[in-house]
Amino acid sequence: MVNTTVGELPALLELLRVWDLPDYVPLAPGEPTFRLVVLLNQKPPRAYRKAVNGQLDSSARLRAAVSSIELLALDLPRDLDRYVRGGVGDGGEYGWKSGPNLQFFRGLDRLTAEGGFALVVETDTRPVRAGWVGAARDLVRRHPDAWVLGSVYRGLETVPASFKTHLNGNAIYALSPSFAKFRREVWEQVLREVVRHRTDVAYDYVLSYAFSQNLATEFHHAMLAEWHRLVATDFIQNLVHWRDHDPMTIDWVQWCARLERESPQTYVVHGVRGEHRPPWT
Repeated sequence: MVNTTVGELPALLELLRVWDLPDYVPLAPGEPTFRLVVLLNQKPPRAYRKAVNGQLDSSARLRAAVSSIELLALDLPRDLDRYVRGGVGDGGEYGWKSGPNLQFFRGLDRLTAEGGFALVVETDTRPVRAGWVGAARDLVRRHPDAWVLGSVYRGLETVPASFKTHLNGNAIYALSPSFAKFRREVWEQVLREVVRHRTDVAYDYVLSYAFSQNLATEFHHAMLAEWHRLVATDFIQNLVHWRDHDPMTIDWVQWCARLERESPQTYVVHGVRGEHRPPWT
């Protein structure tokens, strides 16, 4: 699943182009195809759908790997479909990042009935080697009881202790009733409690933050009881740069080449933005 917004169409098309290149195709020869879901905040215009289908139809390798594609629009309430950095004042029950917060919860809710697992990426992810969907399948076979298989922060930024242990939202998620119950009764309720104190917190960070700041304490036991299901792996590396290091100046050619050499279990990197992206297009 690509977790994105209607306004990110150019970034989505670039991502699909990368997936069609021989060095970054999702499947090894002979592996089963996969379903592709594009999760959107709002219903896309006809031109959006035409552009996505056109890119897929022009990508022979990717087309052969994808069994079907769905544009899944959540039609989020307009007043909650927002992402505000540094928002002040009352952020409402889902905070100033209510758009991605709601998109995470409602998107996984819509897919839970399908069972299995979903690899969820955003448009600033890139594979660093071919066969990444097959590798994701191998990973979930080794961790069948996991709910989240993700990445701790591995970038250059100096981050607070409460941030170091959280799993980034670009991850593999179980589509199981038990995880859906945990998201509904624990995770989402923790978020709604924590944003009363810190209005800019995001869904992927909120559980670790609640522990570190001793917030939403009535949910701590339920969180700890299932913490072993949230597993940090090398499959995705979260390398987002935003404050101490200008993302526009990061040399992603160097980063991705190093990961390809030194991290054989890493298949996807998150945070690829700026002017120094490899010429994937």
